[in-house]
Amino acid sequence: MVGVGLAVALVGLSIPDALAQSGKTIKIRFGNSQGLGETTADTMADFKKEVEAKSNGQIQVELYPAGQLGKIEEVVEMLRSGAVQMHVNSPQYLAKWLPEIQVTSLPYLFDGPEAADRALDGPFGTDLKAKVQEKTDFVVMGYEEYGLKHVFNRKRPIRTIDDLRGLKLRVIASPVTLKTFQSLGASPIGMAFSEIYSAMQTGVIDGGELPFTSIFGVKLYEVTKFISTTGHFFELALVVGSKSWLNGLTPEQRKIVMDAAQNMATTARTTSRASQATARAFMANKGVEINDVAPAELAKMRAAVAPVYDWARQQWGDAYVSQVLKAAGR
Repeated sequence: MVGVGLAVALVGLSIPDALAQSGKTIKIRFGNSQGLGETTADTMADFKKEVEAKSNGQIQVELYPAGQLGKIEEVVEMLRSGAVQMHVNSPQYLAKWLPEIQVTSLPYLFDGPEAADRALDGPFGTDLKAKVQEKTDFVVMGYEEYGLKHVFNRKRPIRTIDDLRGLKLRVIASPVTLKTFQSLGASPIGMAFSEIYSAMQTGVIDGGELPFTSIFGVKLYEVTKFISTTGHFFELALVVGSKSWLNGLTPEQRKIVMDAAQNMATTARTTSRASQATARAFMANKGVEINDVAPAELAKMRAAVAPVYDWARQQWGDAYVSQVLKAAGR
């Protein structure tokens, strides 16, 4: 129902419906940085099948997983202009235009999928979609998830917070992530997702932080020795559409793509949760050493990132940070 509501809301936007009036076949270029084998990439095929069937072939969907359209930062810019129509990415890649979206990526905000569900499927998630649509050139077409992020590296297992000290870890180059790893004592390095593999091979970085499924999807287990269940972020994945492109569709076409995006997102969230354990087991069988961080050490990590919340309150106000904490059940 969220997808339908947003589709209806878009009807009133005053952009000429030239694309639909032309009678031409509509093409959707739909990208994802993740490789096949990762849930958000795999479920793109579901979207394509539904849209093409319900539009009787008028809308054709071209899928570009594994970063085929370019670096995420570049693709997001193409989304703004409408050169690319859809992409799946972390909320942090929209922070340039809506800085407060970073509250969804605060460390240890969501303990797991159920907490994320409470936030995204309630008033907070609805309000966030509306805010993105109002203040940026994007539309959030659905909420997916990458899942809990863990530290992986070539040097040593992370058993205590001290083991993080000095590790050169690739992170998304957003303030909330950089500040989190600085607080944990690591040396965070902002770097494109597509460059992680080669940077680990050449020793430019020691490792990074991703969910099990993402490590698996781009075969980082081939250059990784250790994965430690730090669970520091529960990373959301947004199905992001170009607002200018959506405005050029008829109401009927918008409904088809919005409904299909919501259906895909629902499937992706369910599938991702089952896939984490599968990816973990696969990589363990490949020889990657995986250790579960003890609860006492996780508590120390949670305490260490308290300054990140102080910074967030200074940036976006105590009321907004409190709102997301409440939505997450904290």
